[in-house]
Amino acid sequence: MGQEPRIAVLDMEWTSWEGAWTRGWSGPGEFREVVEIGLVTLSDDVALTEVNHFQVYVRPILNPTLSTYFINLTGITQATVDSKGVTLTAAQEKMHRYLEDASMDIYSHGQDGEHLRLNCERIGIPFLFEPERFININIAIGEFIGKSISAYTSSDLSAELGFDPPGDSHTAVADCRCVAEALRALRRAGKF
Repeated sequence: MGQEPRIAVLDMEWTSWEGAWTRGWSGPGEFREVVEIGLVTLSDDVALTEVNHFQVYVRPILNPTLSTYFINLTGITQATVDSKGVTLTAAQEKMHRYLEDASMDIYSHGQDGEHLRLNCERIGIPFLFEPERFININIAIGEFIGKSISAYTSSDLSAELGFDPPGDSHTAVADCRCVAEALRALRRAGKF
């Protein structure tokens, strides 16, 4: 008897500075360097029940010192990243082991999979996943809630859809859970 079908939700926190989002990370030295990766695995059925979750901190190397803005936004401190962070290669290997099923679709509210690939490319390491596994679901969610995708973040979905926040805003696993709740709403409406 095989494992029931599953999907995953990915969210990442990456380096940021005051105004970087508005600028599209185009300021001097600004690059969306991965600092935290979260995944939530869901049953691929009507309920989309959470099966498991995964979280890892990554030590950035292009911008190893976190900005005060990023620390205040995410609650992730320099000490946490310095003591618990791993290399991006190690983080990908942990993700790969966690996901188990090499064909499982990975959804995100945005282009997190592409940002992960670009991080690998920028620092010169292999990207360990097939790019087509990563699915950006933010257009479908934006249409469902009637807002432009640039008007809200995954952390805002609890307010937009009327559910209690599943954790602190701008933390990877909590944001995955916000996206998972949005996917449940889409599924109930027959749109996912």
